[in-house]
Amino acid sequence: MQDTLAQTFVIIMALAPVWLILLASRCIGLTPLQTILWAISAMFCLFLWRGRLHGRLPRTTRGAILIANHRSSADSLIIQMACFRPIGWLIAAEYMQIPVLGKMMRYLGAIPAGRSGNDTKATRNAIAHCRNGGMLGLFPEGRLNKTDEFMQSVRPGLVLIAARAGVPIIPFHIEGGSLGTKAYSPFLRRGRITAILGSPIHIEKPVDGPMEKSEIIKWTRKCVSAIAELGGHDDFEVSIAGRKWRPD
Repeated sequence: MQDTLAQTFVIIMALAPVWLILLASRCIGLTPLQTILWAISAMFCLFLWRGRLHGRLPRTTRGAILIANHRSSADSLIIQMACFRPIGWLIAAEYMQIPVLGKMMRYLGAIPAGRSGNDTKATRNAIAHCRNGGMLGLFPEGRLNKTDEFMQSVRPGLVLIAARAGVPIIPFHIEGGSLGTKAYSPFLRRGRITAILGSPIHIEKPVDGPMEKSEIIKWTRKCVSAIAELGGHDDFEVSIAGRKWRPD
């Protein structure tokens, strides 16, 4: 009898992690594998970077573009903690070539984009992703900010994607995200990161015809200014990158 009870206990303990993963997966709306990756991200955010969230996206949120200032590769993980659905990040195409990392990003719905800032294929894929109810994350600066300025110049592509997909743009402000200049740096050092969620911005597009360049720039400034205002940078002046813009 005691042997049977002991064996039953061992089996229960062995299956407990699986049961917890399945339960969590059902609660937060992710697949079991996505739940495991989400849990790993949560551990980094909580214990290594002491992450804090001011606001979470409603569970019913479908089809939106999430934007933020960009200081480290930890930024995308802390924003993911504020969303119960996987975020398909618009990322530099070379990262997709890294064997394990690339497969994981593709599984999570990442969209590769060229660093030129004029990748029409990536734009089409991003629009389709949002139209299908997906969450798209992107950093308007297009690269890590290694300067003393709050944000660098930004590209207006986020407005075009939002307007054509018919989805809102949701700003985040990241505080304390400077954890090194390399993609792997945040995973080797402690820090304190805070993500502040802003209100959705709905792009008003013309009923007929394409958006004028002046309208695109106006909405780009409005969206990026919303990021700055969340962090108390009310006097920040948004700089729009030119046609021949290239990241660092």
